[in-house]
Amino acid sequence: CNGIKFFTELMEQKDGKTVVKNNYIRDEEVQAKYIAELLDIFREENLAGAFVFTFVNPSYAHNKDPLHDLDMAGYGIVKIIGDTGEESYKGLPWTPKKAFYRLGEYYRNMN
Repeated sequence: CNGIKFFTELMEQKDGKTVVKNNYIRDEEVQAKYIAELLDIFREENLAGAFVFTFVNPSYAHNKDPLHDLDMAGYGIVKIIGDTGEESYKGLPWTPKKAFYRLGEYYRNMN
């Protein structure tokens, strides 16, 4: 699946702060699709188990400003919402990303 990059490729230091470089655009579908594709491969190969990314990257908070949206560089299947004004998940400081739901859907539909 094209589109997945190492987090170090997405970030850089500017004026002493970590920022997202190259005007990347948030596309949660890329991560969700990548996870589903890998799970299909693992299933075909009869892999007994696998660790799917990371649940959360608290140091990589989501931000509505793409320059400061460090969550784009994280592997978490949920995003820390910080002070974005977004609705949290059941009062927790995060909200699920598409990959969270895709993973649940994948396992729900397994035979």
